[in-house]
Amino acid sequence: MGGKDKKGPRTKGNTKPSSSGRSAELLGHVPEFVGFSGLPEGSYVPIVGTNSLIEDASSDLNVPADFRLSLRKMGKRDSTTKIKALQEFSELCKQNSVDTLKNVLPFWPRIFSRLAIDGDRRVREYLHKSHFQLTNQLGRNIAPYLKDMMGAWFTSQCDTYAPASSLASHSLKTCFPGNKLLDAIAFCHNEIMDYIKDSIFKEDNLSDEQQERITIGGIGGYSLLLQQTKSIGSEKNRPRHIEIWENANLYKVVEKSKSLIIKQAWFGLIYNVVHYLPEIAQENSKKILPSVFKFFDDSESTSQLALWETTLKILMNIENALSYVNLSSQATPKFLNLLQNACSGNASKICPLVVPYVRLLRDNKKNSILKEELDHQVIKALFQGLLCRHIANSSLEASALSLSLFQLLDYIVKVTQDSSHVSELLQNTLIPSLDLMMKSQCSELVLSAVIRQMTMTLNSWFITEEKIATEFWDLLECFIVTLATQPPQFESSVFKNVSLIILVLMNSHSKLDIRAKMTKRTIRLRFADANANDDSKSQEASVVPEMPTLFKEKVVKMSVFICKDALKRCETSDCETSLRLFASLIECEDILRGFLAAESTSSIESMLCLIQRLLQKLRNNNTSSLFFTVLDVQDRDLRHKILEGLSLDKLTCIALTTTALENPNLSQKEVVLEWLESPNVGKLLISATKSVGTFSNEDEDNAVYWRLLRAALSAKKQSSQVPLLKKEHISGIVKAFIETLKSELMEEDSITYVQKFSNVLKPSAESNVLLESSDEWLDSLVDVLCSSVHIQPESFSILLQLWKHGASYAIHCRCQSAVTVIRRKLLAIQEYGMAERLVEVFQHILDLELQQNDPEVSHLLVRQVLLTDVEWMDWMKDSNSCDLMAKEIMSGNYCHVVPIANNFKPVQLNSWVGLLNAAFAISSIMVHNQHMFEEDRTELVPNIFYASAVAGVLEEVNRNRTKDAVLKDVEKMSGMLENNANILLSSCSTLEKSNILNKIVSNARQHRWIWCLAARKLQTILHQSFEENETTEDIVLILPSLSDEELNRITLSQISKLSTISKNNWTESFQILASVRFLLEKLKANINSGTMDAVIKSITILQSWQLEHDESFIFGQDLKTVSRTGSCVKAVWTVIEIIRLLSVIVELYPYKLVHSLWDFILCSMTSWCTTLEESWAEVSSSNLISNPFLLSFTIALCRLIQNCGVIIADAEQKKDELISAIPPNLVSEWNDVFSDATYNTLLPIFLRLSRNNASHISSIYLMETLALSVRNASVKVVQSTADKLSPLLLAKHSAIQFAAHGLTIKLLPEIISTELAKSKEEVDGDQEKTERPPPQALLLPLEKVILEVLDDLRCGDLHTTEPYSEECTQLIGYFLGWDLILRLCGCSSSELRYQYASYLSNSKLISRLMNILFCIIPHTSFQQQADLEIEFLPNVVLTEKVIQDMAIMIYSSTLRHLPAVVRRWCNNADKRTASLVEKFTSRCVSPVLCTLDLQFCTKTWDNMTVRVRPTAREVIATYKLNEEGSMELIMQLPANYPLGNIVVETGRKVGVTANQWRSWILQLQTFLMQQNGSILDGLTLWKRNVDKRFEGIEECYICYYVLHGSNYQLPKLSCRTCRKKFHADCLYKWFSTSNNSTCPLCRNLF
Repeated sequence: MGGKDKKGPRTKGNTKPSSSGRSAELLGHVPEFVGFSGLPEGSYVPIVGTNSLIEDASSDLNVPADFRLSLRKMGKRDSTTKIKALQEFSELCKQNSVDTLKNVLPFWPRIFSRLAIDGDRRVREYLHKSHFQLTNQLGRNIAPYLKDMMGAWFTSQCDTYAPASSLASHSLKTCFPGNKLLDAIAFCHNEIMDYIKDSIFKEDNLSDEQQERITIGGIGGYSLLLQQTKSIGSEKNRPRHIEIWENANLYKVVEKSKSLIIKQAWFGLIYNVVHYLPEIAQENSKKILPSVFKFFDDSESTSQLALWETTLKILMNIENALSYVNLSSQATPKFLNLLQNACSGNASKICPLVVPYVRLLRDNKKNSILKEELDHQVIKALFQGLLCRHIANSSLEASALSLSLFQLLDYIVKVTQDSSHVSELLQNTLIPSLDLMMKSQCSELVLSAVIRQMTMTLNSWFITEEKIATEFWDLLECFIVTLATQPPQFESSVFKNVSLIILVLMNSHSKLDIRAKMTKRTIRLRFADANANDDSKSQEASVVPEMPTLFKEKVVKMSVFICKDALKRCETSDCETSLRLFASLIECEDILRGFLAAESTSSIESMLCLIQRLLQKLRNNNTSSLFFTVLDVQDRDLRHKILEGLSLDKLTCIALTTTALENPNLSQKEVVLEWLESPNVGKLLISATKSVGTFSNEDEDNAVYWRLLRAALSAKKQSSQVPLLKKEHISGIVKAFIETLKSELMEEDSITYVQKFSNVLKPSAESNVLLESSDEWLDSLVDVLCSSVHIQPESFSILLQLWKHGASYAIHCRCQSAVTVIRRKLLAIQEYGMAERLVEVFQHILDLELQQNDPEVSHLLVRQVLLTDVEWMDWMKDSNSCDLMAKEIMSGNYCHVVPIANNFKPVQLNSWVGLLNAAFAISSIMVHNQHMFEEDRTELVPNIFYASAVAGVLEEVNRNRTKDAVLKDVEKMSGMLENNANILLSSCSTLEKSNILNKIVSNARQHRWIWCLAARKLQTILHQSFEENETTEDIVLILPSLSDEELNRITLSQISKLSTISKNNWTESFQILASVRFLLEKLKANINSGTMDAVIKSITILQSWQLEHDESFIFGQDLKTVSRTGSCVKAVWTVIEIIRLLSVIVELYPYKLVHSLWDFILCSMTSWCTTLEESWAEVSSSNLISNPFLLSFTIALCRLIQNCGVIIADAEQKKDELISAIPPNLVSEWNDVFSDATYNTLLPIFLRLSRNNASHISSIYLMETLALSVRNASVKVVQSTADKLSPLLLAKHSAIQFAAHGLTIKLLPEIISTELAKSKEEVDGDQEKTERPPPQALLLPLEKVILEVLDDLRCGDLHTTEPYSEECTQLIGYFLGWDLILRLCGCSSSELRYQYASYLSNSKLISRLMNILFCIIPHTSFQQQADLEIEFLPNVVLTEKVIQDMAIMIYSSTLRHLPAVVRRWCNNADKRTASLVEKFTSRCVSPVLCTLDLQFCTKTWDNMTVRVRPTAREVIATYKLNEEGSMELIMQLPANYPLGNIVVETGRKVGVTANQWRSWILQLQTFLMQQNGSILDGLTLWKRNVDKRFEGIEECYICYYVLHGSNYQLPKLSCRTCRKKFHADCLYKWFSTSNNSTCPLCRNLF
């Protein structure tokens, strides 16, 4: 690897060996040094040039460190690094002083010269930017180093990358302004020439692309030098030029190169040499001319211009140039070919050379015949060039060719003595060529350019060459008339071209077409110091000579003849092409005047009738324009007569009006203005506006109407923004639009109508068209804006802008009127979401008013929209409040002042639309304009909180419903109201907050209902305390948070009031009982001993009431028949409150109750159950929804039963802890007496009510409470209803589903024992079963569930289920059914589990389950660990997450109890499905299952011990063969357990042969992977198999197991010949796969 004596090459000139000590010494004296080691060649190195002022290399130490680093980066190879370095360098040049830049300057020329030819164009661009900054800062200080960088600087102006070349040129001109640049070039002439010479002749090891660019820079730089230098003729520089041009390698550069850019640069250089150095060019003509003429055959268009410019320059300036080229055989054919191809796209540059070149060619011809032949050839070639496709859309190219054509013709006329040649040229060449153009579908742009130049030439000839002009016109007239009078079946474009020719002849500078632009576009720049003489010259240049009178008369005469002929054709055949020709010619005033002068009055009237008839038939723009043009020159009476006759035809009127509005040239005509101002047009526009609202969008007539309206509202007078139509017409359009909107607003196409009409109105809204409009339609427009939430934002803004323009004349009045409309709409809102639009409109109106800077008017405007107290109270209706609070009343969370006797009514969401929208609108306006409501907050904020409480209750009431559009609007409104209320509250002062709370509490005391909820909501935000004298029982019922001391005090006070009530007036105590219950619920464990004693005393009071008025405690009564008047109502509500109070006491203080009190509670509860049984003997929808007695009583009693059941269940589970805290015989009495009596009543009622599908909030809440109360029913009671529970898993309410699921779980032990008994009977009868379906009751939800959407999805495609939808109900029932089956499999024996698993797999139920699960599980985003112990109570609120958690739990349970089935499904799934299942399992399920399985794996038998290593995920099993022999197996769980294979490793083995050991390892792996169960189940099965082997039972000779790996059966089927036994499954598989029925061992027939 290299010896120690090997030495590297030493740097040239470095005579001293390296020394680290000397380097350290030098480095120690150089602050902020940036090293340059490892720089690539050409990088920044201190140089000492001939022009440098550096005396030694140490001068670079004066360069700042940041400059050093930047210069060093410029030497890197990476382009990005160099660009960043140049950017840094530019910034440093801006930031540092001139003195600092002087120190940098010596090192810049070398870097500049190297980067100027860099391969990356961006580097060159940023280089010149940096160079500009440096030279601009230094100015004349660059002089010492100018020669070092002038060569690269000057030639960079010819860089092939335009930004780089322009920057180089800009920096040169900036550094050397004016004549200083020429002086600088002269000063550095030799250095520039040296650089150019090296660029052209020097060949370096560069890429072809870089070498080409350097060569182009050298040639272009040389050409530029010849143009700019002053001293080219001096004897001093002449030898340098001669040296270059005598070098033969110069010409080889062009010969070798194939680059078009090099050729172009070379032609430019030859041109400049011939121009500026004619002597040198003449001396080297033998080399120069062949280097140019040899490219005549080159067909590249980019170099054609330079080639022919240079050729012409050579032929005109160099003597004997014709001796190097044969013009007739070489140059002329190439030149004609160039013209035939329209100069290859360079016509605008090459065509000015045509006449000089033709003159040169003519001079070279020996006789006139050859000259005349050349003239014919050139003119034909120019016409062929005009027919080329690539100039069809280029006015510049067409004008250039046309100009050169007629300039050449003019030149031929002037130089030709024989006029017969000119006549022959016109007749035999020019006219036929024109005819060819007319019939070859030449573009209008090219044709107009030719005719325009021809017209200008004729104008000139009629002045100078009248004879030639007359002869030419005769030929041209005959040609045009022949075309115009040909049969109408001829090509229609010919007639169009005829009209084009005539109109251009009449006005050669008119714009007939958008594409037909002027021949020459002159751009005149006018500067501030321009003098008047320049202006006068430019004006003179722009004057167009007038058309000679003689020529004009001839053209008009011909046109009149053609018009008459066209009109005759229209009379005979209704020829549309002839009509179009006539219409286009009549547009010219001179032709129209000449035509009318030649016709009589009767002829004109008949012509008008003809046009009118054609107009009614065709209805196009040409006919309409012709009609107006002719009618405009008639007298007024005739106009009115004809127009009145046309007004009867609606479609004809539409065509006329549309043409008049769209054609700006017609708007100046008097007849058009009269027509547009007529009442008929106004009626037509109104009718069209109404019609577009009734027709479908695709209707043909609809498109015509939209076009008319668009033209009507966008038409302006010429040179102004004044509308062409009268303001009355425009106002009528808008009024009709508003009326249509009001009548058609609810139609299907109304949104499209608004959108389209808004777009039509947009031009008018942006101008001042609608400023003077009436007030009525402005208010109607506000009404429309407030009425529809479906108007698109763009249309809304346009309509709003329209209103603002209309209201600008009287802003205050219009704003007040608009707010009146908004207030009226606010009081009549019938749709959610409308309030947002009202607020938006109001805010725009208020902003417009605020712009007027009148605060008083703005405040009045805001107060105008507020609602009065009476209006607020109309929204807050007590009857609606009672229905809305039904759930609160039934649950006891709300205590009413007067006992409720009326039935509950269903809550209608639409009945609360007005309140919510009004509150939202007012609160939003207050939020946006808080400074205007400082005095009104105390009055308005309570109403906002009331509405927010209503929205919250509506949301809660409907949470068990599928969220339709209305419910989503309610939820949205609830959030926005709450947000607005909080914002307004936060802006209030402490005093204002206190006043707001006091007002809400006062309203709650007076009105109760929803005000109580509003007060509680506000109290949770403010946490305001009350004085002791203010803390009464009313406050307790209203507000949730008081101190424990106050609660204890008030509780004692209320119980003392209870004791003062006489036994005969006990029905008056329901409010006191409710107060005590509320207080206890708030106190909970914080009750003191005195209060606790009082509570116990209160129960004795209730007991005494019951003993005294047993018949009034409604025991055994039917509540449906109870009277709704008088004391009966109070008695029922008092009993209900007694039940609620007892329920709370049992829930919170069960261990304070003595045996006598328990007896009273349980006996009363049992007696009330008889009332429940009587009342629910018959179920009707009215009882389930509306009866407040029955519903409240049932819910209260169910809660009492639930709380009692929970206490007994806890006591049974924790006997040691709780048995001493309750009466000793309570549990046994409950189980023996009260439980059966209670649940035998409650469970049938639950089952009976479950069949009712009422979706009202009352029934839903009732079923939730019933479902919670039956959860603790005993197994004995549940068994009697077992057959009725399974269908309830697919019930409509989730509470019923969860309750049925919980009750069915209680029956699973009995189901399992029944199934096991059946299995044993089958085994005893030798009826081996490979599969067994689970009980039909458990399979019912799996088979009957309908999940069409999920079944159609591919596994892994996530699907979101809407909570409480039909699909959600079905899915929950499906999951609960699977949970029961999985629990059944988990608790069953191995044999039964195998049979169940086989059935579930073969029937495709598992496959369907897995597909559905992974469409619900968020397998990509879910990151938590799966929870296997989720308990779903009947009152759970269903959300998307709850459904997903259920799916994850089911999947985890399936993996736990049926791992082999899931593993098999995953292995058979496609790659995508298997991948996502494995990833999700490894991340979320495997850790939980590993922990669970390892936790229960530890077990010891007589001959085997199992232990675990949790951290290593290992299970170790030790099996003892005898006292000496044993074997140890180690099982390693995979990361994706149980999907992955469990690895079984060998521990120690003593007393076991290798073959036997291998067999047992294989058996264990098979049992662990194939059986469905835990690891311990697999080990148990393996142990049984080994035990049987040692017991002497012979193994199956197919699978070599004693116990079958799946159904755990012994080998029973034996061969009659060899007597060997086999498993039935193994033998069946053997027969089916081998297609043979012989014994596997002896091969005899089995």
